[in-house]
Order: sequence, then C-alpha cells, then structure tokens
Amino acid sequence: MSRFLLASPFALAGAVLAATPALANDQAKMLKQADANKDGIVTSAEAKTNRAKIFGKMDRNDDGKVNKSDRPSLAGKGKFDKAFAKASASADANRDGTITQSEWESAQSAQFRKLDLKKDGKLDKTEMAKAGA
Repeated sequence: MSRFLLASPFALAGAVLAATPALANDQAKMLKQADANKDGIVTSAEAKTNRAKIFGKMDRNDDGKVNKSDRPSLAGKGKFDKAFAKASASADANRDGTITQSEWESAQSAQFRKLDLKKDGKLDKTEMAKAGA
C-alpha cells in the first residue's frame, strides 16, 4: 500500500512535468533526483527541497495549490486527470479537489518516513531499492 501512496503524488508530478523533459516522471527517477549530492543517499533535507521544487513545477498558475486548473492546455490532459485523481486520494487531506503545498508536504513527508525503514532520516540504496528506485 505504501508504494501506491508514494507513487500517486509522484504520478501527478510526472504527468504535470511531462512537458519538462529534464525532470523525472516516475518514482524511481524522482528519488534519485532528490539525491542532490549524488552520494546514493536521500536525506530528509534533500527530499524536502525536492518536494518543494516539484510542487512549484506542478503549480503551473502559481496560486499555491494544485488542481485541475494546473493541467496542461492541450497534450496530456487525460494523463494529468488520471494522475491527479490518484494523487488526490493520498495528498488531498480535506478532499476538496485541491492539493495545497501543506497537504503535498505532509503526504510526501509521511511517505518518506514510511520508506525510511531504519528511521535515521535518510533513504539509503537498500531502502530506495525497496521503494522501486
């Protein structure tokens, strides 16, 4: 179940970011991308920085929230809608059809803690492998 919950918000990020090829569009790539110093370990600080960057890219109209108004104008609408529905299931805490930055951070932070099997505030290669990275 934790894989679904983690993948859902990342799926939304992937769908929204599909127009930005340099950014990852799946869970494994996003976890690797979060490893800012490329040491094979994602610290909670690296993950938080990456989460903020992803949210900023998803919030296409810069209103501090992600909802259907942020979906791409032409290509990718269907992909976005499916990903948004999945992400909303885990990140939209109040079920209002909008994911705020606070909701996004809370959901993603909870998933990081679930993946952090050693409870040391970082994801090593073993933990990332179990998450599919």
